[in-house]
Amino acid sequence: MDPLSIIHKTNEEKNDCIVCFLIVSLSSILLLLCFFSEGLSRATQSSLLLTQILVNFLGCYCLAKRRIKKGLINSSYKKLLSFKEHNYNNSTSKGIIYIKLNDRFFINSFHSDSKIFLSANLVEGKKITDILYSPVISIDNWLSELKYGLIRNSSDCFFSLDKSINFKVEMIACKTYVRRNDFICLLLIVTDDHIKNKSVIISSEDNEVRYKENICKNIEQSLSKVNFRDTVLIISQISVRNISLISEVYGRDVITSIIENLCKELSAECSENDFVIKKDNDTIIFSLQLKRVEYHTKDIIQNRIGFFFQELQKSITGNDSLVKPIICAGCLIVNNCNISGSNIISHVQIAFSQTYRIDKENVIFGSESLYKEHEERIIMLGLLTEAIRENQFVVYYQPKYSFINSDVSGAEALIRWYHPNYGFIPPDNFIPFAEKVDLIHSITAMVITTVFSFSQQVNSISFSINLSGKDFENSTLLNHIDKMAELYEVNPCRIIFEITESVMITNPTLALNNLTKLKVKGYKIHIDDFGTGYSSLNYLREFPFDAIKLDRTFISGIAYDARDLSIVRSIVSLGKAFSLGIVAEGVENNEQFELLKNMNCDEFQGYYYSEPLSGDQLIDFLRGQKK
Repeated sequence: MDPLSIIHKTNEEKNDCIVCFLIVSLSSILLLLCFFSEGLSRATQSSLLLTQILVNFLGCYCLAKRRIKKGLINSSYKKLLSFKEHNYNNSTSKGIIYIKLNDRFFINSFHSDSKIFLSANLVEGKKITDILYSPVISIDNWLSELKYGLIRNSSDCFFSLDKSINFKVEMIACKTYVRRNDFICLLLIVTDDHIKNKSVIISSEDNEVRYKENICKNIEQSLSKVNFRDTVLIISQISVRNISLISEVYGRDVITSIIENLCKELSAECSENDFVIKKDNDTIIFSLQLKRVEYHTKDIIQNRIGFFFQELQKSITGNDSLVKPIICAGCLIVNNCNISGSNIISHVQIAFSQTYRIDKENVIFGSESLYKEHEERIIMLGLLTEAIRENQFVVYYQPKYSFINSDVSGAEALIRWYHPNYGFIPPDNFIPFAEKVDLIHSITAMVITTVFSFSQQVNSISFSINLSGKDFENSTLLNHIDKMAELYEVNPCRIIFEITESVMITNPTLALNNLTKLKVKGYKIHIDDFGTGYSSLNYLREFPFDAIKLDRTFISGIAYDARDLSIVRSIVSLGKAFSLGIVAEGVENNEQFELLKNMNCDEFQGYYYSEPLSGDQLIDFLRGQKK
């Protein structure tokens, strides 16, 4: 007899016998009271007889209801068994697990055949997703899409209770409606024995700590099984680089499908000692063993891995796709077992993070130098945060000279950082990083506040303040400028905001909108480092610039390089054609000064005139100019 029938028959008989015993016992007690109790009136005896009849009726009704319910559930299981017999090879089955779920996917009952020794107490009351995983589908969504009476199946699922109980299974499901309740009957066909040491372990952890522990454990298990004399182990984290674009064009479901296909392809390539782990919905971490040949250098191994990813790319790229998914991966080549799992995953994730940079390759290999750079960035983040909190930044001012008035015309505000332990830290060492981690907003706000306050003391010149592309992403920037102008009673025409060409490239619409607002309020706008980026005449035509600022890289060579001299003359002529002022920076000698003066340049700044000065030094400098 089929195991399912034995299980249900035994349980049914046992439960029904209990119900029958209760009915008979209660009826007998009522009859004894009716016939052997003296002094009972006819009305009381009639009531007892009616009660006995009612008990019998309710008992029979309950039994019939139970029979109908069990009959429908048994019928669903029979459908599943029939589906199994026609669609699955019995020789591959190493056991069957029967599960009944309620409408919230919690397990009501659990049975397994004689090949699988599991106690129902281990799983009853749990949610099915606590013990069943899949690399290709979301179990919750898959069960929600079941239709009444229709059978659905899915392969490559994993039934897992703990480290010692772990099965690979085929899942067959059917949804049944019984007396105002939905039930889902599951048949899990075990296709592989305990697989805790087998090829593919799929999990998705909500808790980041547990997830990392799981990854480290799998890495260390793989390390213990590799013979590093003739094999190298590759640990890699992969995703889709253009995931945002694909989601925008096709929707999020397409990303899910791509990741599922990647899981399938990787699972097929993995050996029994490798693993594939899917993190959330768009990232996969896996291990891959490569046989090492004596002449194989690190470069050759990296080329082999690159070829592997090219083939993987082809497998998920459809010919009719308008937007092709681009695989990005961070990899680490492990050639010994003397490195911990946590250290390996740190190297892999650091390499993976670099793939999203525009100027990087799609496949990045972890290295000690990359790891050191990451550590330096972490240290810099801590130092910057501390510097902002403790006001370690100072504003210096570099005077600008006017060729027209032959006098000082203004000063550019320059940030300076003097750390109590590390001393002077150049702006080029921290400004780009501050922009990446959005600390530039706090630094810019400090500079604006300092300059507006200082302008009250020095009201004879203008002041220039640099704004980065990141600053325009700060929604409070313009509001802060307005507050400081009102607080310190600053005339906007004395303040110049200098921006680089990258501001216009990153978000031209936002930049134009903010610059126009500043221009309307009376502030002046200069384009900084003109000619070093993606210069466009369209910027000069559409944006409200007042002047062009020539970069020092052109100025440094005008005295001896004909090409630099020609470029500077062309930019000056271009600026004059657009009625823009011309400011040169980085002027360091008299020869450069005379050449710029003869070109009708309007202003210049540089060490030839003055180095950057503190606030007090600038005040003294201006007093000296008046004498």
